[in-house]
Amino acid sequence: MSEPTTPPPVYRPGPGPATPPPPMSHDERSTLRTAAFRARKLYPGPLGELAARELMAVDEFGFRFLNGSLIDRLRVQIDREWNREPAPAA
Repeated sequence: MSEPTTPPPVYRPGPGPATPPPPMSHDERSTLRTAAFRARKLYPGPLGELAARELMAVDEFGFRFLNGSLIDRLRVQIDREWNREPAPAA
């Protein structure tokens, strides 16, 4: 007769929100994808690629982050830069 085995320990994360964050709406996800596209155009090279990948990762994650989070501030900054008036030609 074999001895009963104990199950392996289960990882339990620390205290967190009681419910998952709400999913993003289609409009919110579309805004992130637009910001990712614009980031590549505004900041060519590794910086734009990094910003675009982070924005797309949040879009793929699909859940809303807190207002004022780093991703939210990045999206707002890219939107401001994109909509800025061009400097007049000298």
